[in-house]
Amino acid sequence: MNKTKIIAAAVVASMSLAAFSGCSALLPLGGNTEVKETCDSYLTKLLKGKKTAKYVDADDVAEPELTDDQWDALLAVTSVAEYKISEYEGSKKQGQGEAVIEFKYVDAEDIASDLDDADIDELVKEITNAKNSEKDKIKLDLVYVDDEWLVTAESDKEAKAFLTSLVDDIKLGNEPAETTTTETSETTEETTEATTEATTETSTEETTTEATSETTSAEETTAETSAPADNGAKYVNFDEMNFYINGKKYTLGQVTLQQLIDDGVPFEESDLENATSNLNKNSMSGGFRINLGKYWSAQVSVLNDTDGSKPANECMVSEVYLPNKPEETQNVLAFDFPLTITADQLKANAGTPSDENNYDDDDYHSVTVKYSTKSKRYIRGSNYNFEFVNGALRYVTLEYIP
Repeated sequence: MNKTKIIAAAVVASMSLAAFSGCSALLPLGGNTEVKETCDSYLTKLLKGKKTAKYVDADDVAEPELTDDQWDALLAVTSVAEYKISEYEGSKKQGQGEAVIEFKYVDAEDIASDLDDADIDELVKEITNAKNSEKDKIKLDLVYVDDEWLVTAESDKEAKAFLTSLVDDIKLGNEPAETTTTETSETTEETTEATTEATTETSTEETTTEATSETTSAEETTAETSAPADNGAKYVNFDEMNFYINGKKYTLGQVTLQQLIDDGVPFEESDLENATSNLNKNSMSGGFRINLGKYWSAQVSVLNDTDGSKPANECMVSEVYLPNKPEETQNVLAFDFPLTITADQLKANAGTPSDENNYDDDDYHSVTVKYSTKSKRYIRGSNYNFEFVNGALRYVTLEYIP
């Protein structure tokens, strides 16, 4: 039997694992550890599959729509998943807060795809015995209401959509297919799923063609895409936080989203539907995906640091995020450091990091190296964040905060 709890189809359809369509408030200097405590309580309930309504600012809190097998798989994933509240801030006076949550989890869909004629018990066993090899982050927005911090309804939906995306492609063949109902939202969701399945082959061919074209363009300007390791380039440079797309140099805080669009940056078209939407004052947008290749994308976010709302496409790009794949190559996005760099090479060039964390689990070893500055206006400042897994660079985030 299928679960009857529903999450908005539009949210699920637009989700990417590393960013969401919503925006997050960038708060003036201040802070509140109660924000972290609320997030901890909320996440504990969320990862155990329990109702989160107590910690959400909404009268009606929806839950993911999953089959029984998918629910079992998700609970297996969350039972071994790890999370860290890496950043949090809040202002009771303004009534706003936010937190950044970093997740490490098992790729359940990949495991399921390798199991032939498996039942759910076998899949759960494989999941619980696997390593947390995947990593993503989400942002939670909070509001201060009646003397307590609560997660916003939109962030609650997005967090649950993130979890849903970890298992919603798992189909073991022992549950009935979805049936059309008279409910408008469910009908829309089912129609969307059917359309997606019908167009998968065409979309894949188009993406491959576009990626090939972009690769050719980038190869023609290879000399400009990434600074060689021996030319004296500063890998961490807060005066110019540069990134390169198809050979063209851009600097965080100095280029708008519209300029990237006009330059033909290969954005995910569905993300650009929100490009002209207004972004609240002192807010950062969710990620706009840049296609790097098949099933691979980077993301940029924009910042509205003014005192009024402003269309996202007119805002300056303030963050670029790359989930690097050492076993694959792409010629679209580059930085002032080679993506083959090691943690020791980074520190030899950039000096002692502001923060460094190590994590070991048998044959899994990760090192997170962070360089950051202080902002005169906001709680957090500009930062470079590098994560190395088993010696190879896997995740890069550059964030500019004035």
